[in-house]
Amino acid sequence: ANVFMLAWPYGHARLMSSYAFDHGDQGPPSVGGVTEPALDAAGACRDGWICEHRRPSALGMVGFRNSTLGTSTVDHWWDNGNDRIAFGRGGRGFVAINREELGTFSETLDTGLAPGTYCDVVTGARVDGACTGRQFTVDADGKVTFAIEALDAMAIHVDARLDP
Repeated sequence: ANVFMLAWPYGHARLMSSYAFDHGDQGPPSVGGVTEPALDAAGACRDGWICEHRRPSALGMVGFRNSTLGTSTVDHWWDNGNDRIAFGRGGRGFVAINREELGTFSETLDTGLAPGTYCDVVTGARVDGACTGRQFTVDADGKVTFAIEALDAMAIHVDARLDP
């Protein structure tokens, strides 16, 4: 859901973290009635907090949203009539989501992006000229071939391109 929310050009996205609890009336982790911060001094998620905002997919999709700001265009739409979709964002980004519980989403689709190799921001980032996660190549015709496992996604954008 966060991948779609951050990829779709609507409204002002707000990504929040939550906490785990055992009882329906339990509040966030606290000491003496004062809510503990989600992160400790070293920046690690504290016990009880889930810290969804720190997941690579969330961080990567915030970058995707920032890279596609200024274009409200949704193009190169594809769907299978069920729970697999893919779409471009006006030549600035492309996302594919496999929300099906079984099977791999394998396709070759138009992206609207320039040819090149791009880091998949759902699984990592571009760091020092390399991808920390998957990478995908957009061919000379602007198409990308991908295979996404069940309940997974991929997203590439102009600022995650490896080659100039």
